[in-house]
Amino acid sequence: MRWGDAAGGAKQGGWRDCELSMGERALAARERVRQALTAVGPDLSGALFDLCCLDVGISDLESRRGWPRRSGKLLVSLALRALGRHYGYVRHTSDVELV
Repeated sequence: MRWGDAAGGAKQGGWRDCELSMGERALAARERVRQALTAVGPDLSGALFDLCCLDVGISDLESRRGWPRRSGKLLVSLALRALGRHYGYVRHTSDVELV
């Protein structure tokens, strides 16, 4: 797979990052993460960061955030749907089924 051809936020990274220094690549990666979390929105971006970057499980996420039990799956699905729209994988709300 050629990562430079991926949809959405990958246009700013991909193969062009090979020409950058390590510090510049780190800054570019941080900016791509910031843009993705901004696209998810303030209500779910923190939870998505905890789940994807800090490896927090859904049940731990529910208790940390004060969510009702068994609500995490739905809220994470909504966050991942927003992330999919940001990267161009989901075009319409009807394209994704909630689990």
